[in-house]
Amino acid sequence: MSNGYAPRVYGLLLSINGALIILFELAITNVTQRLRPRPVIAVGYLLTGLGFALTGIARSVGALAGTVVIWTAGEMLASPMAVAYVAQIAPEKYRGRYMGMLVTTWSIAMTIGPTVGTFVFQHNPPLLWASCGVLGVISATLLLIQRKQTTTS
Repeated sequence: MSNGYAPRVYGLLLSINGALIILFELAITNVTQRLRPRPVIAVGYLLTGLGFALTGIARSVGALAGTVVIWTAGEMLASPMAVAYVAQIAPEKYRGRYMGMLVTTWSIAMTIGPTVGTFVFQHNPPLLWASCGVLGVISATLLLIQRKQTTTS
């Protein structure tokens, strides 16, 4: 969504993500590591999906910056906790395989996502943003309804 803003505006908006991570990720991780992983990851995925979905209706630079804050908060909640959770639930002798699969799935998503997202955006931008919200809700819901597999979940 260009909204007529110069490319540098989008660069500045994306830099908010990096600044927030530098300023707050360690503090957030320090707090969330004491909590149950799946609900924290679920909230993170929900915020990420919601933040990206709201991009579809944000028109001002301030509103776009707000969406960056929302999806960055989701990223800071979910990403470190998801990695730790996978390591936690993996049987010790298969921990490397579990971590390898986590990295592989993220790599596949990062390879396919931009291509599919660009294609959808070119043909139907509202569908792209709505899909982000729906996928965030689905991801969070699956984490919360998943049958308990370990006592630390």
